[in-house]
Amino acid sequence: MKINIKQALAESARISKENFGSIAKIYAVIALLLTVMRLAALRFTPTLLDNPDIYIKYGLIGTVLIIAGAVIVAKLLLGFYIYIDSLIDKNKVRFSDAYRQTKGKFWLAVRCAFLVSLLFVPYLVVNLTNIPVNQLFSLIYSAVVSSLVYVLYPMIAIEPRTDQYLRKSIQMVRGNFFAVFVFTFTTTTFLTTVSDTLAYFFSDTINDILITEMIYALVYFFITSFSSTLNVVVYRKLKENHFSA
Repeated sequence: MKINIKQALAESARISKENFGSIAKIYAVIALLLTVMRLAALRFTPTLLDNPDIYIKYGLIGTVLIIAGAVIVAKLLLGFYIYIDSLIDKNKVRFSDAYRQTKGKFWLAVRCAFLVSLLFVPYLVVNLTNIPVNQLFSLIYSAVVSSLVYVLYPMIAIEPRTDQYLRKSIQMVRGNFFAVFVFTFTTTTFLTTVSDTLAYFFSDTINDILITEMIYALVYFFITSFSSTLNVVVYRKLKENHFSA
């Protein structure tokens, strides 16, 4: 059964609207953590390249903080999928309980993320070239790969542990790839485009970088909070289709 694109978007918008307060609080924390991590990365990368001695003294602390922040953000995102799933089931759980349910799933997500990253090797190779169409190719290629694994992380968060997450997620997308591609292109790909555009126009001074990060955090807040809800809605529909086939 084909997913109705308009219906999935409308359902996700309704869930986001009805639970805006609780969703906003969760994603405000995530957006803040990501902004701090991005600023830290921008601060310590030049230090590493230009002055290794200062990096050893201060940069290692920053690196540890970035890694710790990445772990927390990843678990928050996994917890958010569980939280949204409970909202759809009309059995709302506390987010702290949803976060605790991610125990043991972080490293599964990391392992799957590593496997997915291998699919992006052509994307990285083309980005290193001066081919005139490399940006367009990279954008479309990234959207295609992201669409193939669109339900991977909601599946990891919501379903019991298994070694078949990646294979099952790709199988579930079959037959509805176009719809999933539309969802990816209008959320994740749009967010990447915004980030690249901001970096291109505002990257000269520290004030520009701060403005860029503030704008990006705001866009991330609205786009990703909605796209994560859409992720779960689409996952549930694909799961129903997959098991009823």
